[in-house]
Amino acid sequence: GLDDDCDGETDEDQQTGGDCDTGLAGVCAAGLLRCQGSAGLQCEQVVFPATETCNGLDDDCDGNIDVGIQGVGIACNVAGLVGACAAGQITCDSQRQELYCAQTVFPAAVDLPDDGVDADCDGFDGSLATSLFVHAGAAEGGDGTRERPVRTVARAMELLAANPGKTAVYVSGGQYELHRTLELVDGVSFYGSRVADDWRHGPLRTSFVRTLNNPTDANHLVGIDGLDLVKPTTWQSIDLSFLGEPAPRHVVGLRCSRCTGLTLVDASINSGTGGSGAAGVTPPWSGANGSTGAVVYSGDTNPGLGATSSGNGGRGGNGGRGSSTPSARTDGQGGGTACGSGGWGGYAGIPGMSRGGEGGSCGTPAAGGRGGGAVGLVTDGPRILLADNGGEAGGLGGGGGGSGGQAGSSIGGYGGDSGGAGGPGGPGGGGGGHSIGMLLFQSSGIAFDRVTVNGGTGGMGGAGANGGKGGNGTDT
Repeated sequence: GLDDDCDGETDEDQQTGGDCDTGLAGVCAAGLLRCQGSAGLQCEQVVFPATETCNGLDDDCDGNIDVGIQGVGIACNVAGLVGACAAGQITCDSQRQELYCAQTVFPAAVDLPDDGVDADCDGFDGSLATSLFVHAGAAEGGDGTRERPVRTVARAMELLAANPGKTAVYVSGGQYELHRTLELVDGVSFYGSRVADDWRHGPLRTSFVRTLNNPTDANHLVGIDGLDLVKPTTWQSIDLSFLGEPAPRHVVGLRCSRCTGLTLVDASINSGTGGSGAAGVTPPWSGANGSTGAVVYSGDTNPGLGATSSGNGGRGGNGGRGSSTPSARTDGQGGGTACGSGGWGGYAGIPGMSRGGEGGSCGTPAAGGRGGGAVGLVTDGPRILLADNGGEAGGLGGGGGGSGGQAGSSIGGYGGDSGGAGGPGGPGGGGGGHSIGMLLFQSSGIAFDRVTVNGGTGGMGGAGANGGKGGNGTDT
């Protein structure tokens, strides 16, 4: 405040100094040194609080840079991105001094289907890169991609074998025939009932029908087979049934050994009816021949009467019916009985002395054998082997009784020979086949959610065979 240089002016050359820091926040920290009289040079604030804008500065001097800008933090969609990765929020770019939509969600390593989130950001609720697609109405020559699906499950299985990195098969709604057993692959899931335009879950069910087409299917028919499924493996929204005439002897819907990683969701399995057992085979041997008649005497000269021919043995019984419930199992039927007539009678008596024996009468028929019980067998093997014997075969049918020729009633001739023995009984028919909806072995970790499994009725036992031919009567 003094005229230090004695020129008549006070503080004329020290009015302001350089820039200084006021100690305030943000842009308000900018100051300018000014002469404050006796106080000397002081840092005077030259910038004052203003509305916050996207410029990388604390415009309102509250200690926060670009905070509180109108619109920042509002959700937005990032241009060019799909799925979950399109989610973003309005953000201030301080360097460019502008607002933009910043990505806030990034691709995940795993994208599970049907959770409503495209976690890997490929535009599909699932993983496009590791999936195959099947649509019955697709054009020929598809490569299994979403845009060019294959038409059959068999072709999808071929592509799975050629591309081990695939982990899912999506199948549109409709019916698909399986001409051979579907072998599940560890870690590969099947998702059915899809709509082919965007492959979302739809109302039309996916149905797999196992047909009887191969000669190897004639005895055992399996719909779905699995072995050592320890990785997460899902079977979802697919129904399985069987179609084939004649029915195979043994039918299993799902057969799985050591399938601790398998999960079935919203699915049904109907295994149908087991096939009938094979018919018994007629024995090739005959009954024993009759014995020679005894000598008697007769004064008559009438010729002897021949006995009737020997008969066949009885018919074997039907085999038992198999069942998963012990109380529902039935024994096979007993073998039938038959009247086994005797062999031909003896020669005519010597003229003037005797007459021939009369024809023999029917012998007492033997009772039929009892049918076997309905017994099945399951053993552990690479695919859980199923033995061929469903119900046991029915018992042998009883042989027809033999008949002796009747001796003459007067003195002087030879008696008639005895009739041949009845033929052996026919063997019982083969046991009926079984029908099992689901057969699991060492699969304690398997999971079910809204699953229906229906095993069918066991097949009828086969018809018993005809008895063997009766034996011949013996001539004197």
